[in-house]
Amino acid sequence: MFGTRILRPIVGEFLKNYPTVQIRYLLLNRITNLVDEGIDVALRIAPLQDSALIALRVGEVHRVLCASPRYLAERAAPRTIADLANHACIAIEPTSADDIWSFPPLPGRKMSRTVRVRPRLMVNADEAAVSAAVDGEGIVRILSYKIQKEVQDGSLVRLLPDDEPPPIPVHLVASEHRLALTKVRAFMDFAVERLRANFHGTVNSAISDLPTQAKRAVQPTIIISDVQNSS
Repeated sequence: MFGTRILRPIVGEFLKNYPTVQIRYLLLNRITNLVDEGIDVALRIAPLQDSALIALRVGEVHRVLCASPRYLAERAAPRTIADLANHACIAIEPTSADDIWSFPPLPGRKMSRTVRVRPRLMVNADEAAVSAAVDGEGIVRILSYKIQKEVQDGSLVRLLPDDEPPPIPVHLVASEHRLALTKVRAFMDFAVERLRANFHGTVNSAISDLPTQAKRAVQPTIIISDVQNSS
């Protein structure tokens, strides 16, 4: 959903400003080997392991609980994570009928907290989970970028924000060799600023802010891989 809702429009904007460029845009739910697979740029939503890749952090996402105002009008909002056991929950597979949700330890404690929920609805696609939550069918736990629009327009409400796990970093990554190419540097400069604007609400800069040399020298193909970790 990040690749469709957030990154894909940025790629489209880049293409409009660079009419000679072709982009092969891959949405993959796995870690890729950029060098072996010939990938110029990848977006990764996960803590990065040590590597020789150049990484530019563009933001962070959170694993959040949310429900619709319709659901909360019928059921009191949970005040603690223990209350979730008594709520209708929406689970995203792989899961089981008795699903255990983990939360960070309380301040000064070391042991994570858990609560066993019994999902009334189990789905295998994030879009279905979000749709069900909007329709008032229960509480869903999902990465924040997947419900960003729904939270902004008020169709979903974020619950128990103080109990959320630590944020997950989001990076654009490229190999040092690929980043030396003008076409790749131009896309990274273009995308990083706009992705950061999406996360922080700042104003996007105009295409004229990019180096004049980059505008003239862009080459014909960029391969982008959007790698997401599951919710």
